[in-house]
Amino acid sequence: MGLTLGQPGVVERCTQDTGTAASMRVSEMPPDPVAWLAGLGWDAHAYTVRERAAAYGRPVTAPEEQPRHGGLISAPRR
Repeated sequence: MGLTLGQPGVVERCTQDTGTAASMRVSEMPPDPVAWLAGLGWDAHAYTVRERAAAYGRPVTAPEEQPRHGGLISAPRR
């Protein structure tokens, strides 16, 4: 399963700029996406891009950035 999640308000901002088609491609991230997916029967874990890159032997060498909402979520079905 793949999800595209954005910060709250992203759909409204995109719709203002591009029309209603944006709402078909973009969804808002729930306050706690891991808990939201767990409630739907998924065993979800959230990772930063830096964590996943290191796990695949491809560590990110760029300077640390300020933490932001989002990242990567692994969610196999229970």
